[in-house]
Amino acid sequence: MARMRRALGILPITALLLAACARGTGAGGSDASMAPPMSSSGASSASASAAASVGESPAAGRIDIGALVGDAASYEGQDVTILGRVDSVLADGQAFTTSANGDDDNILVIVGDNATIEKDITEKAVVFITGTVVPFTGDDLAAAGAAIGADQLSDYQGDYAIVATDIADPLNSGS
Repeated sequence: MARMRRALGILPITALLLAACARGTGAGGSDASMAPPMSSSGASSASASAAASVGESPAAGRIDIGALVGDAASYEGQDVTILGRVDSVLADGQAFTTSANGDDDNILVIVGDNATIEKDITEKAVVFITGTVVPFTGDDLAAAGAAIGADQLSDYQGDYAIVATDIADPLNSGS
């Protein structure tokens, strides 16, 4: 009985992974213009280089969440799309954290003023997040269209955040 429950628990995860893979280019190639940025040493992370390069919009490149969390500064000002799980909901649902493994090494996501929200933001929800990576300062958040100010989440001062323009359900992505 326990094995059957474990097997059934794997099915939703498998479905999400397949949905994420289906959003690729279909030919296995990647668009070099959407490749993740190079670090100062000239090499990109292996996980980032293996990530798909298709996003919700032509300007947003889909990247590996681990690469983003590991070096958010290299994505500053860029539009990105990541597949993430909501780790914790903050500021009455106007912000949340997401990480590669549900650990403390995460990134803050702030819902933009005019964001399209296709899926409820609840803990453990898996979502596609499209938005702009910005430093967590009042001016940068306002310029990116954040729905809340830096004073509401002061613990994140000095970090980076994604100001989301789209929170989508990976199972209803249409591609």
